[in-house]
Amino acid sequence: MANEEMKEGWNGEMGAQWVRRHDSYDRMLAPWAELLAATAAIRPGEHVLDVGCGNGITTREAARAAAPDGTVTGVDLSAPMLAHARTVAGQEGLSNVELRQADAQTDDLAPGGDRPGYDVVVSRFGVMFFDDPVAAFANIRKVTAPGGRLALVTWAPVQRQQWLLEMITAALQHVPPPELPTGPDQPGMFGLSTTERIEAVLEGSGWSDVAVTEHPRPMVIGGGTTLDDAMDYLEGSRPAQM
Repeated sequence: MANEEMKEGWNGEMGAQWVRRHDSYDRMLAPWAELLAATAAIRPGEHVLDVGCGNGITTREAARAAAPDGTVTGVDLSAPMLAHARTVAGQEGLSNVELRQADAQTDDLAPGGDRPGYDVVVSRFGVMFFDDPVAAFANIRKVTAPGGRLALVTWAPVQRQQWLLEMITAALQHVPPPELPTGPDQPGMFGLSTTERIEAVLEGSGWSDVAVTEHPRPMVIGGGTTLDDAMDYLEGSRPAQM
């Protein structure tokens, strides 16, 4: 079975942690959510697929952009995060949102109704974890309408992640070196971190006119509220636990 380790993690403590800290994560990642929205430029009436939608903040923003006649389908492996996403979408009165538990590499992602495919596919840090990324993006392309567009945000290489390197440098004063997250050719946080890797995966899965641009953004650990929030994030984050 594909992506079994990711399914287990995102339906276990990792997924539960993202739900508990959803406010902090959304604030931390807001600069990239804004970048994604600007790049995707979703228009009213368009049908959108959000891959790895998690707690659903990018799905909800897409739904507002596509309203009143457009729709957004968010897919994710994590049942806890999807449950949270459904609750918030309902509270915000977003009736044009569908949230599915699905593996974007292997499952049928086709939109409902008589729509021929999605006009736009988006993802904020949700597409780096596939066991077979070429198969995954081919599966996504299969349900994208002719002329449809794809907008993704992924991490740059670990060597340029100051927030992570600072954390590791501080930890090295007290503990042995951790095992760093995976590189650009393996599933994981940095699985699509270089231009060469992104181009190879997308072109290998049938996408064309691929353009990769770096957009440095500041990220405030813990979401920029209190020191306790920052420490709570650091103590519970995967890099800290390594």
